[in-house]
This record gives sequence, C-alpha cells and structure tokens, in this order.
Amino acid sequence: MIVSNPPYVRDDEFASLPRDVRLHEPKGALVAGPTGAEVIARLAREAAPRLAPGGWLLVEIGPGVATAAEAAIAGTPGLSAEPTLRDLAGLPRILQARKA
Repeated sequence: MIVSNPPYVRDDEFASLPRDVRLHEPKGALVAGPTGAEVIARLAREAAPRLAPGGWLLVEIGPGVATAAEAAIAGTPGLSAEPTLRDLAGLPRILQARKA
C-alpha cells in the first residue's frame, strides 16, 4: 500500500487559499502546477511498478483537481481506478487505485 498527501492545489487556486494556509505553509507543499494533478500523475507512474498485485494507492486530493487526478490514474498502465471516496461534506477527497 502506498498512501500520499501530495501537493494538489492548482496554480490559479493559491491566491484564494485561506490566509493562514497561504502565509504559513510552503508554497511547494501545496501547489502542484497548472492542473493540480502533476504530482499525482508522477506518483501514479512511479507507484504502479512498485505495488504488489492487488496493492493499493491512496492519494488525498482536493475537489478542484478530482477530474484531472482521476484521469491521471485512468491513464496509468498497471493501475485500475477505484471509486474516489468523498469526505463528510460530500467532496471528492481520497483517490483510490489498485495494481492490476
């Protein structure tokens, strides 16, 4: 199992983050790039060959990157996308994939 909380904020979302987050967290720990899924795509590519058959990849995501992150998983050879889990507010929060 690989579990990750990678950067997943889009470049254009950074300015709208709460002030206490924007001013006290390193930008590199939050912002992943133009789509917000750049780090997730790289993580999926690197995780696929390292997982045992049937192994899981679980990744925290934000609602603004759900579509791009799900597409990154769907386009990764060796991984099978599983349903994205939602948080208590009903927002997409945990991306799931299994090693095929």
